Parts: sequence; C-alpha cells; structure tokens
Amino acid sequence: MNNDVTHGEPPRHAARWAWWPGALSLLLVVVSGTLYTGMYLTTPEGVLPGYAEPTRGTLHWFFFRSWGVMDVAREQSVPAWYSSVLWAVFALAAFVMAAMTRLRRVSWVLLGLVGLAASADETVALHERLGSVGDRMAEALGIEVQFAWAIPGAVLALGVVALLWRLVWSLPRTARALLIAGGAVFLLGALVLETISGQIMLRFDGVITWHQHLVTHFEELCEMLGLTLAIAGILRLVLVRREGPASWRVALEPAVA
Repeated sequence: MNNDVTHGEPPRHAARWAWWPGALSLLLVVVSGTLYTGMYLTTPEGVLPGYAEPTRGTLHWFFFRSWGVMDVAREQSVPAWYSSVLWAVFALAAFVMAAMTRLRRVSWVLLGLVGLAASADETVALHERLGSVGDRMAEALGIEVQFAWAIPGAVLALGVVALLWRLVWSLPRTARALLIAGGAVFLLGALVLETISGQIMLRFDGVITWHQHLVTHFEELCEMLGLTLAIAGILRLVLVRREGPASWRVALEPAVA
C-alpha cells in the first residue's frame, strides 16, 4: 500500500465495492421473511407458529427447519453470522485507516474496537447482559419495556458518538455523510425498531407473533444497511488504481493522508 497515487490509470474510490453487501443484506431479509411466511401459512390449526416441532417430512417441517437457519431474529443463524462478518469488515477498514493515515489514529483504533465488540455481540448477544441494568433504569424512569437493555444501550451509543464525533466531522463531506447516515439508520433499527418489537411482544404477553416478526425484519434490515453505509463511508477515503494484470496501488484521499 502506498499513500501516493500520481500516475497511470485514474484511481477509483474503494466504496464502489461496498454496495454488494447491501444487496446481500436485502436478499437475506427477504429469504427470512419468505420462509417465515411459508412456515406461518402451513402451521396446523390450533398451533402457535414457530413454537411446536412439526411432523417430519411435511411442507410445514421444511419451512420450519429452513426458517430456523435463515431467521434474522436468531443469534445462531446465517443472517447473524453475516452481520458479524460485516462488523469485522468495518473494524478491519477502521484499523487500516489507523495504519495508513497520520490524522486521528487513536480515534480510528477506537472505531475499530467498537466494530470488533459489535462483531462479537452478533454471535454471543453481549447486549442482553445489560438487561438487569436496563430493568433498574426502566423502573427509575417509570416505564415498562420488554427489551430493557436498549436503555443502557442508548447511553453507550451516545458515548461512542461523543468520543468519535470529531473524527467523523473532520472527514471529507461524502465520507462524513455516509458515516452519519449509516449510524442513524443502524440506530433506527437497533434501538427504535427493537424497542417497538419488544413492546409488541409485551402486548401479546411474551408471545412472538407475526406482528413482532415483521418489525424485527425491518429492524435487522436497517442494521445491516446502516452498517453497509458506514463501511462505504470509510472506503470512500480509500483510492484504488489498477496498474497491471495483478498489480494494484492503494492510497488515501489527500484530505486524510
């Protein structure tokens, strides 16, 4: 890698490769929703959809098993694994920026650590351990929420924003806009829609219904698309030029080099 791109084929922003993950995110959510719908419609009368083990070999069994692997709401599923990979890519991009730039390296490292923590959270649900803290905060506020972890989660999110705001605001306009938009879309899903999903579940006495699944699908889509926008924001700062059949030169935008 080199911070000097001065000759040969015009360099292109690496962000042009960031839109494929967004398309794949949409595909995963659509597949999950389609399989859930199939499972719901083939559930025998008198049985709560998603709660009873179906008869092996039936159409309902096929949808039930397939949905279990592709369910966006489950921690151990293909979409959860994919979200974890997206966060890891985000972290890697931030660490690469820390290595290549001379500006705000500590902030880039911090951003990378946030990505690593979020990547781990996607597979082991670390955020749910904030539930007891959230319960006490909800009681103090006089409110009742199903997913109480969202309250301390919002406080942590504000803390991250406060620590990294100067870094984001110092970036070129397009990269800054992508990172801010990505963060806003992600938090819309992770905090707002997650809370709405929990309140729907609370309304139905803890039973997971199609209403809750519908909101959850939009929630997970917002999270993945928001993360894709954030990755694109970082990659917007990276210039890539092909110099030969197997030769590439990577550099940073002059404003952050």
